[in-house]
Amino acid sequence: MLEKVGINSGFDAIADQPRLAANLNAFLNAMAEENHLPRTIIYNLYAAYNDIVASTIANFQYGEEGGG
Repeated sequence: MLEKVGINSGFDAIADQPRLAANLNAFLNAMAEENHLPRTIIYNLYAAYNDIVASTIANFQYGEEGGG
C-alpha cells in the first residue's frame, strides 16, 4: 500500500518495544507483495500485544475476492 498511496496515508500501525509490529508487518508484506499471503488467522499469546497484532493484521485485510 505504501507504494500506491505513500506515507502518512492512514495505513499506519502501532509500534512496540520488541518490534513485533515492524517484524510482523515486514513478514506479511513480503508475502503479500509476491501474492503468497493466504487467508490467515494469527493468535497472540500475550494480551498486552492484542492491539498491536490487531492493527497489524488490519493492514492486510482484503475483500472477499482476495488480493490487494
